[in-house]
Amino acid sequence: MNRYLNIITFFSLVSALAQTALYNNGTIRIHDGGTLGFHTDLINDSPFDENRGLVGFYGENATVFGTVVPLFYDVEVAVENDLILTLGLDTRNNTNFIIGDIYTPKTNGAVYYNFLSDAFYNGEGNLRKINGYAAITNKLDFMFPVGSNEALRPLTLNSERVNLFAKCAYFFQNPRYPVGTARQF
Repeated sequence: MNRYLNIITFFSLVSALAQTALYNNGTIRIHDGGTLGFHTDLINDSPFDENRGLVGFYGENATVFGTVVPLFYDVEVAVENDLILTLGLDTRNNTNFIIGDIYTPKTNGAVYYNFLSDAFYNGEGNLRKINGYAAITNKLDFMFPVGSNEALRPLTLNSERVNLFAKCAYFFQNPRYPVGTARQF
């Protein structure tokens, strides 16, 4: 009897400590007009790219990670403690910022939020932006919705020709102590 009680206790603790996530290692497709809401993390290890509907990230925390960059049509972000990307994310159409930033690590330029040729965004602000790397693919002009902490610091790119690829991030720097200068006290 004691053995069974130990087994039940073990599985109860494991399930209580485990974090939930949607794991994609097959084929998922969002059809035109369809919606898919993530209230958990997304682990993407398979192509997730034939989408025409809306993907929303909601809740207190959400992370996208895995081995294959997902490609979404419309994206909505309403994550109180930011949508964290440890894997890039591509979008074809609209990105709607509602609550929280899209965060990418500034120490890894290979992870970025990518706006493809027809993509645009709305709802950006001091508490709703990309805090990290943003990129464009096949776009002429674009205003990147980037910033740091609680400040939107958009970067405008005006080009004479279509950019095959461009990427940027905003790095806060204290003007009193520019990078490369010694502080004097």
